[in-house]
Formats: sequence, C-alpha cells, structure tokens
Amino acid sequence: MIADIGWQSLKEKRQAAKVTVMYRIINHLIDIPSDPYLSLIISSTRGSIIRYIFPHGR
Repeated sequence: MIADIGWQSLKEKRQAAKVTVMYRIINHLIDIPSDPYLSLIISSTRGSIIRYIFPHGR
C-alpha cells in the first residue's frame, strides 16, 4: 500500500532524518557540538579522506 501511494517507509524516513541531522551537526548548521558524538578520522585511503565514527544507540 505504501508503494502504491509513493510514501516512504518509517525505516527510510528515520534513515533520512539521521543523515540530515548528521549533515547539520558536521557543518555547524545547528547548535549541537559534534565533539561528544563524533570522532574524526583522517586517513589516506581511496575515497573520502575525512571519516567520522559515531556511537550506535540501542
């Protein structure tokens, strides 16, 4: 039914919201300090040089 009307599932909405909040924290668009939540890793591997590690809840 959800696919018929073009809505996202609740799981997809939660994933999109998580990515949006992470983007806003990293780019200082909201007033949440990233230090307690993210660990910056700079490496010289293929792909992106800057990576973040964040703890998983639950």
